[in-house]
Amino acid sequence: MCQMSSKTDADNQAKAVRSGISTGCLYPQYPEITLRQLGEAGVKKTEFFSNSFSELEGQYLRELSRIAKGYGTEIVALHPFTSRFESFMLFTSYQRRFEDGLDLYRRYFESCGVLGGQYVVLHGCETRFMVEDNFYLERFALLHEEAKKFGVRLAQENMFAYQSMTLEFLRKMKAQIPDACFVLDVKQARRSGIDPMKMVEVMGDRIVHVHISDNTAEKDCLPPGKGDFPLEKFVEKVRDFHVDPVFILELYRSNFEDLSELLNSYWILAQYCEKKENL
Repeated sequence: MCQMSSKTDADNQAKAVRSGISTGCLYPQYPEITLRQLGEAGVKKTEFFSNSFSELEGQYLRELSRIAKGYGTEIVALHPFTSRFESFMLFTSYQRRFEDGLDLYRRYFESCGVLGGQYVVLHGCETRFMVEDNFYLERFALLHEEAKKFGVRLAQENMFAYQSMTLEFLRKMKAQIPDACFVLDVKQARRSGIDPMKMVEVMGDRIVHVHISDNTAEKDCLPPGKGDFPLEKFVEKVRDFHVDPVFILELYRSNFEDLSELLNSYWILAQYCEKKENL
């Protein structure tokens, strides 16, 4: 009975953890090294930022999964390293290239499933290559249907200088694709000139994943605790829509000094995100 109670408590605690750190924060350090460091520090959620084709191979993925499970860490999402090429691969009228791109993203979907993840992040089409919204949404829907075959979901991220940067586009995606879901990136909202709180209102109950950072009037991407972004108010606003995403700390390597500063900022974030009522 004691062992069962202990396992139940551990499971409840794991479910209560709703914050984490992206492996991309420590790029160009290899993800497996970062995953060990995060695990040793007690971080229980992460986003795997893949950086090469070899990191989509079965042997590598199994090792990454083994490391994560060893620390009781959940890999929630996978972020493709080919995001900058999605305009060219996925959103042109050259059908053969799209089919090849679809094959590549099937590898991401499969890899995400192997790692036990739920979401693959999509940046989409850059505004300089903008296509008709309906064409974009048709392509997204095809990709999303493929993702579901692997037991994962394709999640559209709001990105500055991408077609997904505008509230109008996101509204249209919600209306035309009933099960479309979103990654809300607060720094990308800022760079697009949009209040992240307004982005929450538009994405609403379709928010499945959040990229968090802090900011000041002068700097749009800082570690939590280094700026004046209302983290607690933001988390509460997201949860007002009865969604329960993981709030992933996603910073650039130039935004913090070292691992200890990254972890300190994570614990600041965590105090607002953990579901203490479940502990």
